[in-house]
Order: sequence, then C-alpha cells, then structure tokens
Amino acid sequence: MYPRAYLPLNRRTFVRTAALGAAAVGAGLGTSGCEGGASSERVETLILGSGFGGSITALRLAQAGHRTVILERGRRWTVETPGQDVFSSMRPGEVDNRSTWLAEQQPLPGIPPGRRFQLYTGVLEKIYGNGIDIVCAAGVGGGSLVYSGMMVQPPRDFFEEVFPDEISYDDMDTRWYPMVRAMMNPGTLPDELLMRPEWTATRVFLQQAEAAGYDAQRLLCAFDFEAAAREVAEMDAIPQMLALGSYIFGLNSGAKGTLDKTYLGMAEATGLCEVRPLHWAQVIRQHAEGYSVVVHEINEMGEIIAEKEIIARRLFVSCGTANTNGILLRSKAENGLPDLPEEIGSGFGNNGQHIKARTRVVPDAAAAGFGATQAGPACTMLFDPDNRIAMENGPAPIAGATLIGTGQGIPSGRGRFRWDAAMGKVTVDWEASYDAQAAEAATNIITRLNEVNGGEVTSLGLDVSITFHPLGGCVLGQGVDMFGRVNGHENLYVIDGSLLPGVTPLSNPFWTVSANAERCIETIVREDFGASV
Repeated sequence: MYPRAYLPLNRRTFVRTAALGAAAVGAGLGTSGCEGGASSERVETLILGSGFGGSITALRLAQAGHRTVILERGRRWTVETPGQDVFSSMRPGEVDNRSTWLAEQQPLPGIPPGRRFQLYTGVLEKIYGNGIDIVCAAGVGGGSLVYSGMMVQPPRDFFEEVFPDEISYDDMDTRWYPMVRAMMNPGTLPDELLMRPEWTATRVFLQQAEAAGYDAQRLLCAFDFEAAAREVAEMDAIPQMLALGSYIFGLNSGAKGTLDKTYLGMAEATGLCEVRPLHWAQVIRQHAEGYSVVVHEINEMGEIIAEKEIIARRLFVSCGTANTNGILLRSKAENGLPDLPEEIGSGFGNNGQHIKARTRVVPDAAAAGFGATQAGPACTMLFDPDNRIAMENGPAPIAGATLIGTGQGIPSGRGRFRWDAAMGKVTVDWEASYDAQAAEAATNIITRLNEVNGGEVTSLGLDVSITFHPLGGCVLGQGVDMFGRVNGHENLYVIDGSLLPGVTPLSNPFWTVSANAERCIETIVREDFGASV
C-alpha cells in the first residue's frame, strides 16, 4: 500500500499516515538521495499550479518562445462529449468523491454530509483555519473548474482605496481587464433562459433587488450560454446539471469556461508548455542552479507512487492563494527558503465574503414558479456601494422559495497564513472583527429585501465562517515587488490571488486575479527573460 501524500482529516490520521510513509517521506523534505545529482530533472522554467495565474503565465511565456513545465497536484478533468459523466452532482444524496480533494466528506456548507467517501483527488479542498475555513480548487485548470465565471470589476474608488498606488486603475480598466475579457469571451444570461421556469429564482432575485432600491445586474459570465440552452433543449441526450443548480463541482455539459479551452489550452497547443497532472509540489529549496522542488507523483487516490526532484532556473509559484502560501511557508520552516521575507503569509483577506439565505420570498412558491431546484450559474448581483458591499444570487439544488445570497464586502483587518508542522498543512488565523462591517452589511441587505418583498431569514447551515475567495499572503509591495518577484530571491515569482490585498472590493476575484497576472507576466517576460530560448 502506498503512503498518502496528505490527509486533511485529523491528528490521528496524520500520525498514522506519517508512520506509513516515514521511509519514503522522512520529515517532509522528500529526501531522495539525489539532490542536485544526475538523476534530478532540470528544466528552465517551472510553474507550480495550473489555475489562472499559472495558465496565464504559461501562455505568455510560450508566446515569447519560452518552454515551461506546469506541475498540477490534481487530475485532468476533460468533458470530451457534452453530457459525459465527468463531474460529481451537487444534489443532496448524489454527491460523490469526485467533489472532494482527499477528504471523506464534501467541503461546501449547506449540503448534507451524507455518506463518507473513499478518498479521491476531487475538485475542491477545505482548509481548516482558526476563525475561518477556506475552500479552494484542485485539478488541471484550477479555480476555473469550480467557479461561476462571474466577471465583475471593482469600482474605481474602492479599488484605489485597497490596492497600492503603483497599480493604476486606468491601466487595469483600459488594458488588462479587456485582455482577459477577450480571452474568456463571456456572455450574460440571455432572456430566453431567464424567462424559463428553471431560472425562476434568478428572475425573482433581480425583481426583488430592484424593488428594494438596489442596482441589480446580469453580469458578464465566462459561460457558453448556447451550451446551457442545449442542455435544457436536449435533456434526453445531455443529462441536466446546470438547470438543476449543480455546477460548482464541475459541469458535464461543457458550458463552463474552463482554462483548458482558453489560456491553458492555447499554451499547450504551442508545444512549449507541458502539464503534468497528479504531480504535487511539496517543498522548495534554494539551489546553485536556481530552485529545487521536491515533488510527489500521486495516483487518483492520493497515494504516493514516486518522489522526484526537479531543478529549475526560474520558478513561478501559482498554487492558489492558500497553497502558494503553504508551500512557501513550509519551505521557510524547513530551511529550504530560510531567507524568505517576513511579510510572506501576511495580508490574508476573505474578500468580505458572507453567505446569507432568505426563505418564503414569495407567498406561494408553486404559483411563482419555484420548483425543486434552481438553475445556475450564479450570474446576477446587486450593488450597495453606500454600505461597501455587493451580493450575488447563488442558485442551488434546493426546493421552495428560498434564495441564497453571497456578499462581497471589504474587510477592515487582515489575517495571516502559517505552516502547521504538527499537522503537515497550511492554516490561517482570522478574527471575526476583521470583517464585522461586511458581515453587518450582508445582514442589512437580507433584512431590507425581506422588509420590502416579504421573506424570512434562514440558516441552511450557511452561517459559518468560510470563504471561497481567499486572497493575499504575498501582497504586492509586501515581500514581493509590484510584479510578483519575491524580494531577495532572484527568479522566484508568485503570480496568483496571493498578490491581491485580501479583497477585490464589491466583486468576485477571478477577473482581477487574471488581469493582474497579465500585468505581472508582461513586465517579467520583457525585463527578466530577454531573448527567447
């Protein structure tokens, strides 16, 4: 039996796993007896992670003639034919282990835990913190596998309040945001779908938000709405998921704008980008030739099948906010990067995210058209700039006249990531006071919606401290420069949500994360790489 690379369950499991894998894993440094030796693989440029930061980096380097290798801890998820059974359903009682990264139960609040799973390299991981938990993606394409594709720019005044002065909103607005938009080719939910009974919840949300005096909008969304329409029209050939509110764990119709169709697919098509799924980077060490990365090759059950060392002259860490901070802090703790700046790990924010729910939002659910489920994706939002918050509607596979809203506010304080050596994982410290204003603003929106339209506050198990939008830890100008170069470490870069200052105000992060990645890699290619190799 192979030892498992990581089981985020409890201390008992960790101790048992460590004992099983001690011969192969040692203290976690992955000692292979070949550090820097002939058996170590050498590459020019190595990228850890295949989400938006890693995929954008790979494409722009490839277009400049530079070869890269991407290591991705998760498996590849590809829908070859619309309707193919690739991703797990979200519906209660139907969720399976494809939903979950090496844990026995799925990570989303509000979904009944159900039976325990066989451990699997599924699409979502829960990272347990002190005061808050984090949910993040795993798999080729990173967050694009599990997002709703909403594209929202932060308002100028709030952007300029939280971002460093060196980051020009005008440049973001006129160059970098449009560049991402062109690549993702987003659309808005069309009338032909909005007026169908499956989208009743979305329609009611817009109507009731406007009645309460809010600016409510259908958002740009990186979805293929023609494919969504085909799912509804061809339900015999394409089993329904989106129309049933099942889209976060992945979408079998192929309607979601995943990175394998855009940045990452284009990078691979150049022949200069190699993606290696199920290759989990464990720790980074400084090396005479650049950086040495200890890698566990795992199978789909999370068992280690090989341990490797890859030496890279240039290293980009793009593992997603929590796991980027995790590998950097682990590497510092284990003396792989002993001189890592003290600021690394600080500046964590939850994007002011709070989930709220209203029930009985109409007197007669059946008469209003509410069925047993609500069609997705999350693609509408109301804005309340006076209270420094926006709130999206989150369709879900729930029955009755219930609406789920997720507020995106502005936290006033920031937490910190740290490496928990005893548990062998990254964690985060957070206090409720850091975003008390955002929590109050989200409650105020729900209260006003109920006062104007009717409805009652309900929990649905959503009133937990959790975020799907972790940001920060390697904040621009705090341990890294304005382009993600790690201070004091030549050719070591961070490009992902870690660079943002804990928040993308009144918006979902992916568009800003991606626009900033475009901004960073353009300068790095021009100034650091020189002529193509």
